Amino acid sequence: MKLHIQLLSLIYLMSFLNVYSDSRLGKNKDYLELIDNQVVDVPMVFKDDDDDDDDDGGVPGRLDDICDKIEDLSGDVTLLDEAIDNIATQLSGVEASLCEKIEDLKPGCCDIVLTQADFPYVTITAGQVICLDESVTLAQDETGITVAHDNIVINLCGHTIDGGSNSGTIGISASNVNKLKIKNGNICNVLSSAIAMDTVNGIFVNDIHMSVVSSGSGIGLNNCSNGKIRCCTCRGSESSFSFGFFAKCNNFMLFDCLSSNANIGYFLSDTSNICLLNCKSLLASIGFNFNIQSSRIVFKSCIAQECGTGFSDIGSPIGRTRNIVLEGCVANASTTFGISILSGITRDLSIRNCVTNNNDRGIVIAEDVTGEVVGCTAIGNTTTGIFNASSTCGVYNCHARDNGTDFDDDGTGLISTVTPGPSVTDTTAYWSNVGT
Repeated sequence: MKLHIQLLSLIYLMSFLNVYSDSRLGKNKDYLELIDNQVVDVPMVFKDDDDDDDDDGGVPGRLDDICDKIEDLSGDVTLLDEAIDNIATQLSGVEASLCEKIEDLKPGCCDIVLTQADFPYVTITAGQVICLDESVTLAQDETGITVAHDNIVINLCGHTIDGGSNSGTIGISASNVNKLKIKNGNICNVLSSAIAMDTVNGIFVNDIHMSVVSSGSGIGLNNCSNGKIRCCTCRGSESSFSFGFFAKCNNFMLFDCLSSNANIGYFLSDTSNICLLNCKSLLASIGFNFNIQSSRIVFKSCIAQECGTGFSDIGSPIGRTRNIVLEGCVANASTTFGISILSGITRDLSIRNCVTNNNDRGIVIAEDVTGEVVGCTAIGNTTTGIFNASSTCGVYNCHARDNGTDFDDDGTGLISTVTPGPSVTDTTAYWSNVGT
């Protein structure tokens, strides 16, 4: 296939060169005719008899014109070389993209092709592409694929690894390896974990759709680093399974993912440098949870819908969570809190442009939390719109209405001067420009 692509690339390039050469050939003929005419007219003596310095249009002047035109031609050749280089670069990119798509779609490009008879399977060497040729079912306590080598690609090719609701089943497991890619398929009805990784560096999980039974988990990352999880979903039939996505890792990004019916949709513990973008948690006890010694975590445009608590730092106060950012997030219809920072050990918190509507409480900040709440909206929350008991966390430019209590300071007096209105400011500066 690659040879075919290379031949097509060569034909395309030769066609381009022929067309370009033809377009230049006409001009080159003109130059040659001009040179011929000049040579015919050249006298034996190149110097005027009167030995003056006047330019009378003699041969030296004509030769200068010819040299200028030859110089112009050299510039055209340089442009042609640059065009060829650009075309070669673009064709190389197209070839790489096509090869990757072929790898996704055609099991024939794989080093190992698995069927039901090959399960459970353990990798045998590094640097292999492993493809699933049919959907398979696991027996009790089986792990479908165990990755024990570096640089492995697992392509499910749209097929399913089915745990059969059998106890102890794990779809894919990996530990102490580097560079693992899992993509394009389904892992369902597992009772332990769909994907379990321990001490793996360099991870890419893409387009994997999971369903978990009972106390199982979707994707679990323990002591892992440097990776991306993209366009993955984890669903349960009830909110008793443990986690949609569990991460105890660093330097990771999760985007466009969905967790539904989990105990905790996304659980970040002892993590650092993590970004969740456009992720959703539905019908969880806690939609997004970060705790213990987590730091530099960003939730951007994430949604918690109909959870017990939408976003929370609930957990063991062994250490402190630091540099937590919620930007443009939404928490709707939570039975307790939309966004809650309750441990009192969170530092450098930033909640910006978030919306908490129709929860019991919208945004709740406990005493001793440091940070800011800026540009947020709380509407229709049963008990409180925005509650802030911390004198080290400012609330600025926020809007609350139709709540049980729009703004509450837990009796600290921080908002004692705030009255309903489109724009109100109190003298403490902990609350400013907040209004109903």
